Amino acid sequence: MKNRIFPFALLATCLLTCFSFAQTPKASRQSDIVMLNPNADRDIALVTQYAKDITAGNTDQARRQLAANYRSYGPGARDSANVDQWLGIWSERYKMQQDRKITVYASLATRVKEGPLKGDWVMLWFDYSALSVSEGKPVTVPVQLTVKVDNGKIVQERMYYDGLSPLIGLGWTVAPPQTAKK
Repeated sequence: MKNRIFPFALLATCLLTCFSFAQTPKASRQSDIVMLNPNADRDIALVTQYAKDITAGNTDQARRQLAANYRSYGPGARDSANVDQWLGIWSERYKMQQDRKITVYASLATRVKEGPLKGDWVMLWFDYSALSVSEGKPVTVPVQLTVKVDNGKIVQERMYYDGLSPLIGLGWTVAPPQTAKK
């Protein structure tokens, strides 16, 4: 009897699960989740100017564009910094690089309607270029920057870039770890 009940119970569970999912309302269209940011032009201008200011070394101006509760994340999943830490990181970059500039290729502003990412977001795709002081060589890094804007201030930033390509461009090599010989 047990052998006949188990397959029936399994089938009933599968059918109920499928029926439950079919009846669960969910956002099925992009327009249910995001919309165009009504402040798109203003927010894109803010983020673009911030990226140019911090690249050029205008840290006082960049600081004015950041909210008091600002956090920067990336490129690693656990990397984060507050305003003072972030500007300190840039101060160290200024010592190692000259002729810093960005070339913005595209931007997009959206509003996330609900959930943990609710708010107005701006995405910039650009190249960051600089001359490495120690190697005397130019370096270009493609960057994707995603920024949350609230009340005309940047409250969160997530930056993604390829950190290995510029090092290889400077002549660095990557070697596998040494393996123990038996």
